[in-house]
Amino acid sequence: MVNLASGLISHYIIAGYLHIHYLALTIISIALLIMWLIFSYIPQQLSEIFSLKIFYNEETGDVRFFPLLIIPPYQPAIEAEICCRELFETSPNERNFIKEGKLDSKIFTDLAEVLALSWLSQTAMLRTTPLGEVIRRPILLLKVPIRRIENEELCKIFADNIFFKGKCPSIVSGLVIPKGFSLMPKKENEVKGLLVSSKIDDVTMYTRYVGGRGPAGGITIISKTHLTPIVNLSIKFYVDSIANAATTLLYLLGYTPLIVSAEEIICTGKVIKDNELKELQKWRELRYVGLIEVKFRPLISLFHPRFSSYYRWVIGLFDDAKSHFDFPLYIENLRKMR
Repeated sequence: MVNLASGLISHYIIAGYLHIHYLALTIISIALLIMWLIFSYIPQQLSEIFSLKIFYNEETGDVRFFPLLIIPPYQPAIEAEICCRELFETSPNERNFIKEGKLDSKIFTDLAEVLALSWLSQTAMLRTTPLGEVIRRPILLLKVPIRRIENEELCKIFADNIFFKGKCPSIVSGLVIPKGFSLMPKKENEVKGLLVSSKIDDVTMYTRYVGGRGPAGGITIISKTHLTPIVNLSIKFYVDSIANAATTLLYLLGYTPLIVSAEEIICTGKVIKDNELKELQKWRELRYVGLIEVKFRPLISLFHPRFSSYYRWVIGLFDDAKSHFDFPLYIENLRKMR
């Protein structure tokens, strides 16, 4: 068929019926149309933003999800509690960096890396409730060769991370990535913006960056070849602010704060003051802004036989990252359950 078409085109060109200029313009037009379709319907980049909160006691440096009686718990805060407890058992002085509460502290970006690794390792597993009900099935890259990165290799890749000193954190149990890709830490240490604080009387309500963003920690998966649809996929967390956690903890306990002052917090049906208020005000919430993003190769994606598998895998990761980390979504689901 191709030989017949080329023969007819040659015949008409020789016969003078089809000018070479028109043929060239037609070919160029078709090529431009194909390129337009590629870049219109195959995304070059996708991204999703969400927020994450970690809770700690500024007097003791304890990192934990308070109170523990909330069901279901906020999973990232539980994971942060576990890996910080393991760190403090071997390096108790690291607790002081938590108590200092500096937004540019390395311990906060290192913690972000561990939380990103923990999440990625869980995506290939079946997630269930304590009663065995399936919450989410494994997010697998079907019909594409994969490789498993064990804890020993992770300790080498993240050797600069304080949570990987000596051994891999227990919340990370190896992970799976596509074959032909490499895993790397993704840090941004440059701080952009002005650091400001807000107080009510003598109580600091929050400290944050305005007009910019803080340092970030996370991970990235990078393709080693130019023949895959994905250039890279990354998830990172920018340190956004540290705030007084009293009102958030009251929300978790089922109360709605109406008036907040240094002496009392008035909620619907309850007034928090004296020792109860002092205990709550010891707690701080470390706020991260999370970003997951992926870059595609549109031209390769158009012709790659496994593009649909890669795309479904990416969308599955995006949806799961949002549901796993996003604190406002967690609060919304908690209210629905109540």
